[in-house]
Amino acid sequence: MAPVGKNEIFTQAGTAELVALLNRPRSWRPAGGAGFFLGVDLGTAYAVSVVIDGAGEPAAGLAETARLAREGLIVDFVGARELVRRHLEQYREAGYRFQQAATSYPPGTEEANARAVANILMGEGLAPAPLADEPSAANLVLGLENGVIVDVGGGTSRVLGLDRVVEEAVGAPARVAAHPELVTPLGVALSALVSGSA
Repeated sequence: MAPVGKNEIFTQAGTAELVALLNRPRSWRPAGGAGFFLGVDLGTAYAVSVVIDGAGEPAAGLAETARLAREGLIVDFVGARELVRRHLEQYREAGYRFQQAATSYPPGTEEANARAVANILMGEGLAPAPLADEPSAANLVLGLENGVIVDVGGGTSRVLGLDRVVEEAVGAPARVAAHPELVTPLGVALSALVSGSA
């Protein structure tokens, strides 16, 4: 039996709810000022931003294909700022105000990347939460106990058939999230919530 995450029900319901909200501003929950948290994931293939409320429930989300990063490093800083600005404009038009925002970085890129992604948020007037590496942010959603997170990116994991690769390598059942591209941004938003309420 595969290890079960303590937040598995949230993962299934949360990502399903987020999929229904993604890029559909008319379906976003009404915003009533501040108290929302923003998670931004500037990936190699996709850029996803997620808004959650104070209870950690998805309220809004935007995703688009973007070539802002290569091998986990931001290579188009100006493009990343413009993308975050576009997303923020849509959220602000819908009435969302953010108590805190967060983003993450791939493991091993702390020195080169962490400051860049934090500067993107600060450049747009957001108060960044302490940064987390992507697997740690994903585990805020997945809540794995006695398990391992293999983070190869949302786009990559769909192409690889990652569950079969991991099962063969470790000899244990593996699970891939139904929407892997949403796990890290949800985790990043949750890290903003956790640090904002601390």
